[in-house]
Amino acid sequence: MLMLATVTTTWFLSKSALAATVGTAGTLSLAGWKVRLVLLDFVELRHAPWPLRIAFELWSVGVPAMILAFYLTS
Repeated sequence: MLMLATVTTTWFLSKSALAATVGTAGTLSLAGWKVRLVLLDFVELRHAPWPLRIAFELWSVGVPAMILAFYLTS
């Protein structure tokens, strides 16, 4: 799944077929999703205590959303 997301961001979203805003939003969304997958599986946060897991899930949604909001408002 990580490879498919990388291929999507590299060859599909980075081309000039889409508007820059759409490509950036898609790339940031997929990057956030990839970070979530890596940390859940390789750092083993999937089996972490609930408070840590909730904090991580909020972080993995909040940080890409804030970056995208700053990008869209600038």
